[in-house]
Amino acid sequence: MYPSELLPPRKGGKYNIQCAHAIFKPEEQHQILPKETTLYTTIIRSPIKRFVSAFSYFGKDKSTRQDSNRTLTLDETIQKWFSQMEEEISPTNTTAFTDYVVNGLARDLGFNEYLEREGTLQEKIDDFVDDMLQEFDLVLLTDYFDESLVLLKELMGWEYRDIFFMKRFYTTDRSRKDSVLSPETEYLIRKYNLVDVQLYNVFHQVFRQKVREFGEERLRNQVTEFRVLRDEFENNCYEKPEDSEVFKKKEWELTEWGRKEHACTFLHMPDIKIDFLVSELQANSDFTDLQGQDNVSELYKKEPMSEEEKEFMLSIQAAHDQHVLG
Repeated sequence: MYPSELLPPRKGGKYNIQCAHAIFKPEEQHQILPKETTLYTTIIRSPIKRFVSAFSYFGKDKSTRQDSNRTLTLDETIQKWFSQMEEEISPTNTTAFTDYVVNGLARDLGFNEYLEREGTLQEKIDDFVDDMLQEFDLVLLTDYFDESLVLLKELMGWEYRDIFFMKRFYTTDRSRKDSVLSPETEYLIRKYNLVDVQLYNVFHQVFRQKVREFGEERLRNQVTEFRVLRDEFENNCYEKPEDSEVFKKKEWELTEWGRKEHACTFLHMPDIKIDFLVSELQANSDFTDLQGQDNVSELYKKEPMSEEEKEFMLSIQAAHDQHVLG
């Protein structure tokens, strides 16, 4: 993401947060939010879990699962895919393959630029990991999601309500009965995702160190408290279907209390819609006048704003302008 690709800050303001999917390019990022005055965080996942998730999400599972006379297990499917792709993705002494599925974590954090440097693959990985250690103030782990959020809260000086979340998108297909991986398959995943594996191992060690510095018992207590408060907030916000284990959370309706609570509206909105509305507000719209609301209605015909969402966006606008204009 380059500075020239961004909308300018809202009139009278400045950039103070960036949260988006993008290939991490430190030189460009620092032009937007200087490292000296900015806290940089990211989140990563266990390489095996990340690979299996991406393998399914990007369709490699479905395209490889069918054999001549039967449906392969997930374990067999992954082994078959690696055998078909070995020549293309096998690492060498100087390079490693990266895309959305293989070494996807390293790709997202900008490792491809390191592949253009002189030296062995291991030297490139070492340089990459060292630089990432310098760039990020905190790396969250999805494998310890609640614990990571509590550490983020501490770093940012936030309250519990600032880290409330709603699990909106997960797939039931990943709970297939045949989803257990053999040691051989896990070995293959680690072999071809060697950059992700090394990066994760280092940041896992860093995470454990931060837990020790925070205090393990203190963290356990705060995670327990956070989970209780989050569940209470979620139950106050939404009318849930009885079968809440199945993916129906998109269909949750706001309660009467939730319709008055902006945080409930925020968590209820699809992220694509939030991104659009905030971008529109940042660029030129004033939701307090008819033209601003007409712009939103015209540009977002597929899913008009609800009254709660309009009220939520008005609150963002008012808070920003009050902060900037006094």
